[in-house]
Amino acid sequence: MRNEIVGKRLIRVPEVLRRVGFSRTKMYDLIKEGRFPDKVKIGLRSVAFVENEIDAWIDNAIAQSRNVSK
Repeated sequence: MRNEIVGKRLIRVPEVLRRVGFSRTKMYDLIKEGRFPDKVKIGLRSVAFVENEIDAWIDNAIAQSRNVSK
């Protein structure tokens, strides 16, 4: 289990929103639909996201967009 965690980084909501470019509401709607990586609870009122999962989602969105336009 420890090896799976090495190299992973959690990023907070403002950073995620900055990277993906849409609103907090849109992000949570996509999470509910299963179309965006789910949050990780890090405190009583705090959440974060796994950076690698967000990066993979962005890469996938780019790839799908480019495949559709061809």
